[in-house]
Amino acid sequence: FSGGFYNSSYDDDEMSWAAVWLNICTGKESYIDDICHIDSQGNYTGYMKQIIKTTSSTWQNIWVHSWDTVWGGVFAKLAPITDDPLHWYIFRWNLEYWSGVQHENSADSTYLEKTPAGFSVISTWGSARYNAAAQMCALVYNKYDKEQRFVEWAKSQMDYILGDNPMHRCYEVGYDETSAVEPHHRASHGSLTNSMEDPVDAKHVLYGALVGGPDFDDYHEDDRTNYVYNEVAIDYNAGFVGALAGIYEQYGKGQETLKELPQDNDEHAFFVEGKMEQENAERTQLTVRVTNDTACYPRRVGNLSARYFFDISEMAAKKQSIKDLNLAVMYDEALTVDGKGTKVNGPYAWDEENNIYYVELNWTGDFFHGDREIHFALVPQLDSEWKPNWDPTNDYSREGLTDDFARTDKITLYEGDKLVWGEEPGRGEVKPAVSASVANTKAGDELDFTEGVTPITLNADVKNNENVDKVEFYVNDEKVGVATKAPYSVEYTPVQEGDEETKDLVITAKAITSSGIEVTSKAYQITARFEKAQASVITIT
Repeated sequence: FSGGFYNSSYDDDEMSWAAVWLNICTGKESYIDDICHIDSQGNYTGYMKQIIKTTSSTWQNIWVHSWDTVWGGVFAKLAPITDDPLHWYIFRWNLEYWSGVQHENSADSTYLEKTPAGFSVISTWGSARYNAAAQMCALVYNKYDKEQRFVEWAKSQMDYILGDNPMHRCYEVGYDETSAVEPHHRASHGSLTNSMEDPVDAKHVLYGALVGGPDFDDYHEDDRTNYVYNEVAIDYNAGFVGALAGIYEQYGKGQETLKELPQDNDEHAFFVEGKMEQENAERTQLTVRVTNDTACYPRRVGNLSARYFFDISEMAAKKQSIKDLNLAVMYDEALTVDGKGTKVNGPYAWDEENNIYYVELNWTGDFFHGDREIHFALVPQLDSEWKPNWDPTNDYSREGLTDDFARTDKITLYEGDKLVWGEEPGRGEVKPAVSASVANTKAGDELDFTEGVTPITLNADVKNNENVDKVEFYVNDEKVGVATKAPYSVEYTPVQEGDEETKDLVITAKAITSSGIEVTSKAYQITARFEKAQASVITIT
């Protein structure tokens, strides 16, 4: 659907184009008859009736194979199949008209007007695309009926397109230093504001794209906003690549192709900006803006997350903990624009020993290119004396923020688990968290060993265990085993002492890191019940 911009004049040419290719693929003559059928009175009734009424008529094609009319291609394929003189005439006359090669009828002086520098222009809107398509057709003609003049004309036109022109400009993007650099192309430009003027320079080189080309006076503006001069499109490059293939066939023997194109890299594919909205001794309120500015290649990303790091030392000094901090969201652009709310997760410990924590802002599942903002607040609860304990100035991610948006590398950004922007704060070693338990037994349970004592399994669940070297297990403060690999567990057999019938077993686990940090779990207590001791019997005989 063209949306009104590229309406087709009619479809007889497209139907003919399809039919001729179907004939080539299947060999069925009926497809050719669909194009050329004539009734008993000599009237064309096939698709060709759109341009030729009767067998006594003729037709001269002044246009070219293009997005609207494809008769040029139809006759380029039809003439070699039918070998009909009329079909060959229409095919050749079009190329004579474009190239200026003398018509077979020497009395015919109908030719396409050229620019002062000799470039054939049928329309100034995308002049190079039409010219390139005509070159392609001329080179196709030469395959069937050698005509060196068509070949030389095509080469002269291609030389013009590639820079041999009064503007000394190459109309193929990325070809050389004279190439047009501002094609009218959204993705290669890479605007985050949907503006053709922002940024000033395109972020990506659209290698190989043919821009619109010159006007009737050989003039061209390398201006992204001027789609007449600098539009690019698939139909532009279709004829251009076809013509280049024909030129290469004629002149490219022995030339080596470029093994690979130069690759552009994003300077900053992702970045974060922030600004303070409100801050005092009772809260920090700010807006974070994350940006996906990928241009090489542009892509929507759906697994971004950001971290805002802060320090709660002032809360810890007043016997408060991270549990006394609340989070609030004032505005979420993703929820408004995409209908997918940003997940605000945490707070999480980063360097617990030094009271450093972070909040995670997570856009997982929200695929976007451009930016998303979220306005949120860190709000501490009042302490036991009904006073707030909050100092935003010591927060790592607060550094450098003002009431205007500015880039900051103190708020980090991640694509999945990969850090793609910013610098994380340093931190001391994260302490492991340890909890002890007994397999298949709840804390406080009594285990029955009255029928005999059997081993039990002591377990330790260790979080943040990356640096844990070993876990020691204790029962009633006596070390009873060591585990060096997760999952951490040891076997232990309770021991009945004397005539005791029950015995409390207080179990703890101690995780020890490679740097010597030791963390002991809370006590996990169970009770063992043993067989009742038998009274000693002395027999006197």
